[in-house]
Amino acid sequence: MSTQSTAQPLQGRVAVITGASSGIGEASAEKLAALGAHAVVLARRADRLTDLVARIKKNGGSATAITADVTDRAAIQAAADQVAAERGGADLLLNNAGVMLPAPIEELATDQWQRQIDLNAPAPGEPPASHHHADGPAVLRAARAGTVAVRQRPALRTLPPS
Repeated sequence: MSTQSTAQPLQGRVAVITGASSGIGEASAEKLAALGAHAVVLARRADRLTDLVARIKKNGGSATAITADVTDRAAIQAAADQVAAERGGADLLLNNAGVMLPAPIEELATDQWQRQIDLNAPAPGEPPASHHHADGPAVLRAARAGTVAVRQRPALRTLPPS
């Protein structure tokens, strides 16, 4: 006989959601918390994370906010260490962080383009910073149930010439 509630099948699980300050990440964090998981919401915008955690708690869920930039390996390692220390590790990682920086190609804003590529579409065989750790993937090494990677649209298509 299962001890999991059918209303909260993720009860007792820890879900780490990157890019949780808006959009798909925010909605996913709310849904995972509603399903019983403790949502560890991770993004750069602390104010948005604070509001999200408050909303999750108001709705009866459980959540923790960690402010971090997933392209900063040291910040991601610190986040992974915090999740391990406070929650015993992650059961699920929803790797959702991504950006679309609106610089037209003719502006040659190479720093913006490189940031977008580094975050949304790392080179083959090179995982995003959120997966790195000296002994293996930082957040993933403890993600027992699995990982969901949400691809950002700019990484999947090219725009036709105008």
